[in-house]
Amino acid sequence: MACQAIANTVKSSLGPVGLDKMLVDDIGDVTITNDGATILKMLEVEHPAAEVLVELAELQDHEVGDGTASVVIIAAELLKLAMREACKYIDDKLAIKVVDAVLAVKTTNDKGEIEQSTFSRLMERVQRVYLLNGYALNTGGAAQGMLRRVAPARVACLDVSLQQTIMQMGIQVLVTDTRELEKIHQQEADITKERIEKVLKAGANVILTTKGIGT
Repeated sequence: MACQAIANTVKSSLGPVGLDKMLVDDIGDVTITNDGATILKMLEVEHPAAEVLVELAELQDHEVGDGTASVVIIAAELLKLAMREACKYIDDKLAIKVVDAVLAVKTTNDKGEIEQSTFSRLMERVQRVYLLNGYALNTGGAAQGMLRRVAPARVACLDVSLQQTIMQMGIQVLVTDTRELEKIHQQEADITKERIEKVLKAGANVILTTKGIGT
């Protein structure tokens, strides 16, 4: 941008119909010229890249005595092309597109504003981001021998326990016969069996539950 600003300064003064520039220095002296070398000499340039263009114009004036504006404009256009190609290479080869991934895990505050720390937290955890639409669970199987991959998957999301049902705390049951106690245990087992049969009947082959699963 600094180099382009320098080029734009002298561009309108180039050629036989070039416009004159009125330059005012620190003490108020006015200079009117369309000479590129004069214009560039009077500019107070601080940007390092822009200074290179000014030096380039000075060398052109010293070696050839003409074409100072032309060489600055050509150099600026070459830099613009180089920038465009560099940005294209970065975008195609080096850039990691994380916008969709960040939006997928965004969090908001009480005012509904997106928290700025979302991106930082995402990049702290991964070196390279790939967005897969779905839901990630930081958990494991109920047993070590379970399958790691199921396809096609029919997932059942449960909020009930698949462990053997037991009476809740505080419930008292008075029995006078041990066979009655066996019936109670059988009823507990039947409740769990009924739940499992419903899941199987629905065709689920993957179960996600917030409760426990019996072995």
